[in-house]
Amino acid sequence: MQTERDQLLLTVRNLARFHREHEKFYSESPFHDVIRLQRNSRALKALAERHRIVSNDWQCASMAELIARNLDRAVAILGRADFTPAALRADLTAHRVVPRYLFSASEMLDFAAHLAAHSAVLTHENERRWRIFHERVDQIVGAADTPGGKELPPEGR
Repeated sequence: MQTERDQLLLTVRNLARFHREHEKFYSESPFHDVIRLQRNSRALKALAERHRIVSNDWQCASMAELIARNLDRAVAILGRADFTPAALRADLTAHRVVPRYLFSASEMLDFAAHLAAHSAVLTHENERRWRIFHERVDQIVGAADTPGGKELPPEGR
């Protein structure tokens, strides 16, 4: 009877140990999953930031092309007007085309200026985005370089 009891105690002890190991694994496993997801999240955020920078750069390049077209067209319109005093007097007494040319050219110049201002805003935003991007990359690299993948605080580097 003693051996049967010892055998039963041994079985209970093994179950308790197995249960403790099982519990330990499942209590740590989600933690490791969260860390892995967080690392991926940081990388994805950095990648998204980089894509936003590239998109802003593409938009600025397209705007620069549109600005150039508007400026070229405004110059072409102004080139059609004769600004000599005699020609201006003659136009004022006849069809008054030169003021309409001036108005059209000024509208195109105004739109070009608007696009240039918007492009400057995008460029300014990219300066901040570049800083954020580099900080995120430093965090990711710092986390990968530390033992166990734990990130060191900036003052600890």
